Amino acid sequence: MLRFCCLGSGSEGNALVVEARDGPCVTRVLVDDGFRPEQLAARLARARLALEDFDAVFVTHEHSDHAAGVVALLTFSFVAASKGVLNHLPTRLPGLQILKEWGSTYTLFVLRWRSTLVAAGLSCVMLGLYFLTFYFSALALGLGLPLTDFFAVMPIVDLVAALPVSLGGFGVREGAFVTLLGQLLKVPAAEAVSLSLLGALASLAWGCVGLALLPAYRREVRTFRQ
Repeated sequence: MLRFCCLGSGSEGNALVVEARDGPCVTRVLVDDGFRPEQLAARLARARLALEDFDAVFVTHEHSDHAAGVVALLTFSFVAASKGVLNHLPTRLPGLQILKEWGSTYTLFVLRWRSTLVAAGLSCVMLGLYFLTFYFSALALGLGLPLTDFFAVMPIVDLVAALPVSLGGFGVREGAFVTLLGQLLKVPAAEAVSLSLLGALASLAWGCVGLALLPAYRREVRTFRQ
């Protein structure tokens, strides 16, 4: 079951809570945050929520009325972590636990900067391969789309598909392909849907390989934390 709660909408700031509930499991995402930290805390309190209740923050675009609060929190947590301020903040400060988690993450990234660079490079490679999965699906369907144009469309499609409003992006991804490829590259709707489904199924097949390797990864994480 999906629930939405608008914390504010307008030129002074925007923020939306998206909650997905499946039995006892609850996932909450904060979509945009254009408010100052104290404003966001007050609005969340009226909705009987706190920053600690969220699993992720999703920013739709970089305008200040949508992203100012996120930028402020990230900047403050980075500076506070680097200066050792986090350990001296009041325990009742809203979002303190999240700030500490972010701070420890920054510290880990800095201490293991070589691993961070390798991970960033591998992420870029994997993202390119993911995009190529859909591009080759287009070629398999006989769609001779320019590679550069297709790669320009893919980040938008991927962003829309990542919204927590569908299962694995199915349905939303197809709609994005139909709209973008149809308007920009004149691809018929049926072929755009076929391309989307073929690429998604190919990605799902590779995802099953990752699922099989997940237990080994979890053991590695537990060993690292110990």
